[in-house]
Amino acid sequence: MREAARTAAEASFERISLNVEPTNPARALYQEEGFTTVKSRPDDQSMVKFLSVRPRGEGLGKP
Repeated sequence: MREAARTAAEASFERISLNVEPTNPARALYQEEGFTTVKSRPDDQSMVKFLSVRPRGEGLGKP
């Protein structure tokens, strides 16, 4: 998950999102990783993590 977030940030994405069932224990992990709930429905929740956008190539060892 961290690698996906890093890759998305390096590609200049501002955020990543996912949907999870409210009773899924992984929801706590997502919150620990910086995801916040933005929409709740009876069967699922939408969660978003805002990324620190970096210019393409930064941190990849490229000049």
